[in-house]
Amino acid sequence: MMNIPSRLSFPKFGCKMHKTSENSFIFVHLIQKDMNKKTLIIHIGIACLLATLTCLSYFNTRKRMLEVAERTFVEAVHQELDERWKSLGETVTIVSGKDKEVYTNFSIKKKGVEKNYSLKDLDYEHNIDNDINRRMFHSVLSDFSLMCHTDTLISIWQSLLSEERIKASVNVAVADSGQDIRILRDSLSIGFLSQSLPTRYAGVANEIQLNGFIRLSIFDVFRYQLLLSFYVGLLIVWIVFVVWKISLRNSPLTIPGKENYRLAQNVVYDSDARCFIKDSQKIILSPKGNLIIKALLEAENHELHGADLLAQVWSPKETNMNKLYIQNSKLRTILKALGEGFDIVSMDRSHFRFIFPNMQEKHNILKT
Repeated sequence: MMNIPSRLSFPKFGCKMHKTSENSFIFVHLIQKDMNKKTLIIHIGIACLLATLTCLSYFNTRKRMLEVAERTFVEAVHQELDERWKSLGETVTIVSGKDKEVYTNFSIKKKGVEKNYSLKDLDYEHNIDNDINRRMFHSVLSDFSLMCHTDTLISIWQSLLSEERIKASVNVAVADSGQDIRILRDSLSIGFLSQSLPTRYAGVANEIQLNGFIRLSIFDVFRYQLLLSFYVGLLIVWIVFVVWKISLRNSPLTIPGKENYRLAQNVVYDSDARCFIKDSQKIILSPKGNLIIKALLEAENHELHGADLLAQVWSPKETNMNKLYIQNSKLRTILKALGEGFDIVSMDRSHFRFIFPNMQEKHNILKT
């Protein structure tokens, strides 16, 4: 054991250079830690952005598909009614008075029986035709029980949807105006996830109610919009990447082939690389700081006299304890960043002890 002189010399120039070096190590460590946090936040932010773009693309695509479905449904009704009008074998004569901007009455006489329709205050916004003549034709077809046949209408509608690159299950309901569509829907095999299109009407008095139902699965939407599949694939790859990065931060580390100590579940000291490794982050030590940590770890109870530390870290002739105090102060700042349970403690009789979470469990201090 060396005797420590009562009066110690302190080379000012050497101390200033040493202090600058230690400050640079701490500064680099703090920047590296902050950058890792920022990088993780950026990764998660990109994942959220991709998820948002995917959801927006999905719902916008689905909305466009429903708009196409509604348009093609009306086209299918027109085609079906036109074919039925052409095949009408009955002789139909349409008699009208003077041309008017608004008609208030319409009647159909068949075999001496007259059927009247009041046209007052009717809203034709959802009628399939704006032309009153075509609406009259539809009323005549209804009166002759020649309104749309559901199977034929479904076939025409699916054909029109296929031309628009939409392959989906559809069904239709044709009923008299005023019939409860919920009861009608329950009687159809359309599935729980089917989407009901806006109700449309036909006839001069909106007396014919037409309802289309379409079931768009997630795969139907993906087939329609290939870019959506790209977004989903990119999102999945990015999520896997972020989870992998997070798992690296939280997984225990091993450094084969090097002299190293496991100081905590997620902290390893690598003396050869002069660093602590917390999760996947390296915290570099100065040469002197590294020698102090290594000497204390190899000592009994991880404790050494200050003079012994001076001899091992500097030289056997070194007596300037201020160097050791400065190094220990800088090391404590770094150790604090490793988490709770890390410190260099000043003991009685000028001894110093390195404490860390695993020091009470000798079998957890691994020296390879």
